[in-house]
Amino acid sequence: MSPIAIHQVYRHIPTTLDLNGPILSFTTQPEGLYRSASGTATFVGIATVSFPGNSSPENSGSISYQWYDQNGALSDGTNLSGTATTTLTVSNISSPGDNGRGFYLKADYVPSVDTGNARNEPLDSNVGILTVYPTITFSTQPSDDTVGEGGQAVFTADTTISDTSFGALSFQWTKNGTALSDRSSPFIGGSRTETLTIEREGTGTDDIALTASIVIDGTTISATSNTVDFTGVAARNVLNFEGFDVVNNRYKTAEVNLDSTETYTVNRNTFGGDYSVITFHSPETSFDARMQIYAAKGGNNGSRTGGNGGFTEVDLRIKEDTEYTIIGISNNSAVFVYEGSTLILVTGQGGDAGRDGDGGAGGGANGNGANGGATIQGSGAVVPSNLTLAGVWGSIISASSVNLYSGDSIASGSAGGRTITCSRGRHWIDQGVSACSNNSSGNIKFRYNDGTEATESASVIRGFKPGYTVTTTRGVGVNNGGNGGNGATGGEGGRNGGGGGGGSGYTNGTATIRKSTQGGNSSTDSYITFSLKPATQTVTFSISREAGDANRVTYTLSQGEGPSSLSFGPNGGTLTAEIAPGTIYKLSSVSGSGPGSIGLRISGNTLQLDDRRGAGADSDWNDLQVTPNAGRWNGTGEYRLD
Repeated sequence: MSPIAIHQVYRHIPTTLDLNGPILSFTTQPEGLYRSASGTATFVGIATVSFPGNSSPENSGSISYQWYDQNGALSDGTNLSGTATTTLTVSNISSPGDNGRGFYLKADYVPSVDTGNARNEPLDSNVGILTVYPTITFSTQPSDDTVGEGGQAVFTADTTISDTSFGALSFQWTKNGTALSDRSSPFIGGSRTETLTIEREGTGTDDIALTASIVIDGTTISATSNTVDFTGVAARNVLNFEGFDVVNNRYKTAEVNLDSTETYTVNRNTFGGDYSVITFHSPETSFDARMQIYAAKGGNNGSRTGGNGGFTEVDLRIKEDTEYTIIGISNNSAVFVYEGSTLILVTGQGGDAGRDGDGGAGGGANGNGANGGATIQGSGAVVPSNLTLAGVWGSIISASSVNLYSGDSIASGSAGGRTITCSRGRHWIDQGVSACSNNSSGNIKFRYNDGTEATESASVIRGFKPGYTVTTTRGVGVNNGGNGGNGATGGEGGRNGGGGGGGSGYTNGTATIRKSTQGGNSSTDSYITFSLKPATQTVTFSISREAGDANRVTYTLSQGEGPSSLSFGPNGGTLTAEIAPGTIYKLSSVSGSGPGSIGLRISGNTLQLDDRRGAGADSDWNDLQVTPNAGRWNGTGEYRLD
């Protein structure tokens, strides 16, 4: 019997099930967005499915969505919504927190009984990058400024950018809405920085503002400061003072308008004891100032008293935009004043008291210092007949504390030293600038001892070379003796308990000396008081003589500004004097050569003299007559210019 063949038979049953599952794809991808801080950004992603090889799929499943950033899945909250939908909304955007944040959408197919899982699930979209424009803010706004014609104003603002990853800000100052550019005349500097220096042209008021900006992918983001007033007035008698700490490279400044401030005093407290170099300049015009200079008193020793500091009163023509420098204020010493690099004035410090004797007084600008007290006192310093660039440091200096320049020395024993004509700081000397020359041909900023520019300082004609001035000239006290005082020539130190001699003064003739005294300041502080030189007018006294006798009348200055005395007679003619309003002269003497007594009277505004009031009186009152063209006689005892 033949074997029976058995065949496996499968039955084919048609079905509509999507057993192989769909393929996911995105029809809409999230795109990168640019937004401002505090704004809103909306990202959209839409996915779909396809069924390759199946023209009539059931597609009964669904697509689920989840938004992510680089830190993981997102969920709805204060600043996020739609995190499980096709549309994600990011609100209250922050800078820099949200800048560069990438958002993408994950799509997942949720199968059904008819449709299986997607073959490529889950599927991630492209990443949409959120670029948040930074915020520019002004932490310091510029301020209004008023200067005289030709003066310079400085406007400053401080800005911040919320996201520094975009780079640095650009700046542009404007005047009345027009962009400014740097130029040399009239001067404009820093027009594209946060600090603008601008010279005033004419009077009136202009608008000044600063715009800070940055360009990001072709878009300019900017912020503009408050608009401030730049006011020009007629040139004023203003002094700008600058203090420099040349050890730590620090800077301070102060300004005074002498038109509205009667006097201004600069002392150790103006800037502080560390600010050893003090400069001043007139930014608007040249004018005549009066300076009262007080050098410090020497130190006491028990019941013994240090010598008073010298006193000097001078009139000085202060040139516009020219640097003047003061040394000796911060350390309460002798006072040295320079025009550019050249020493023009010194007022001497008093000597210290010794155990057994008082210190000697310091000299005024053209005066010697006084000797100290006791048997072996320090000699007072003598005004140097001529200064040179070769200096002698006072014996109080040790050889290890100073780098001596070639030609300089340190005084021996208890002797005082001698200063130099011009400052000789190393930085400028190393640049090939001679000691007594200006540091440049144009306006420049101050440079510290090491050459670092003091960026906040004013641009003026500068000559002072900080770092080497030979202003410590006092002699050292020996065996309980007092130290001498600093000065152009330093006072000798006392020996065996003697008081130190006072330092000398000095003048090179640039300033007009009105008063110079040995002593005059009983304070241990050194200081200078600034004021305007009083304005004077020319007064002409017409004098006539009808007498044979020689008669003379003299009036002496009592208060105000003018010659120390006015003397009329014996001859006729005119007497011309420069006298300030408010000045008063008092009658001090009357003399004649005749036998009779002399009488005076006022007729109108004429002073009349009669020289025959006793013997042979003629009562003609014309022997000597004086008539001023300004001012008035206040009785015969006084002349005043109101």
